[in-house]
Amino acid sequence: MRPQNALDRIRSLEPPNLSPREQMVDWIPRVRRVPLLLTILAIVGYITVISFSARYLINNDVVQEVSDATRNLISPTWIIYLPLMLGLLLFWWPICKLQWSDLAIRRVDWLPAVVWIPCLWILGQLIYLPLLPELHINPEWTGIPLTMIGQLVTGQMIGNAMVEELFFRAFLISQITLVLRKRTQCSMKMAIFWSATISLLLFTIMHLPRAVIWNDTTSEIMTAGLLVPFVGGIALTLLFLISGNLLLTIGVHALVNTPSPLLDLGSYEGVRMRVIIVFTPIILIGVWRLGLRAHQNS
Repeated sequence: MRPQNALDRIRSLEPPNLSPREQMVDWIPRVRRVPLLLTILAIVGYITVISFSARYLINNDVVQEVSDATRNLISPTWIIYLPLMLGLLLFWWPICKLQWSDLAIRRVDWLPAVVWIPCLWILGQLIYLPLLPELHINPEWTGIPLTMIGQLVTGQMIGNAMVEELFFRAFLISQITLVLRKRTQCSMKMAIFWSATISLLLFTIMHLPRAVIWNDTTSEIMTAGLLVPFVGGIALTLLFLISGNLLLTIGVHALVNTPSPLLDLGSYEGVRMRVIIVFTPIILIGVWRLGLRAHQNS
């Protein structure tokens, strides 16, 4: 049942005294249900628009000129995702009448996300300290680092990472769960499992059109085009489900896509940093949950 008045809506933003899984189970039934046909059209539209953007905007001179004029503060990635963002805004609000809470955006999640994200960024770089013969600042951070800020903030946190997490984690998981609960006899827990699985598969498949458009259709490229988003999608889905914090998931996704290391990593490509960033919160939150459950049962 959805909040019926302003007071109920304010209360719905308060942090519930529930575990993340209980929060997920409590949140999804409150989400406004979108008709199945509209959800399917949204999936088709998403893939169509992102394929169009990849085909016509990535190497577009105007996109590069805008980025250069702002010294890359406006990232090309943000411009590429702009048509998709506008389309989703039109779809979610005027058409589907969704609210921010229907997309797992809660006021109480901001502070944990703001604390977690810089800590993970720092931790991801500490792993390289024993490996680097000398410590040097990444040249891209010298002077006015607008390029690094643009890639991480406009390109990811309010661009690629934000759009993908809102659509595949918040929107699809909640809407597919509601469909499964309505049309099948499965429990809420199993409905969330299957909706997360379907969302993960769609997230993986969505990354394939880019490789096809760029004519990178060799077996190695196609395998990497499936394997990398599949493994990354599993990690991000786990993080969203065990933390219940979409803002944290967006931040981690942004750092994985654009680690933006402060240190010059030399020949290292930042793979370790990405692994640390994505799996540290999963492990720590998972251990905390297990400890809390053991304490409650004792």
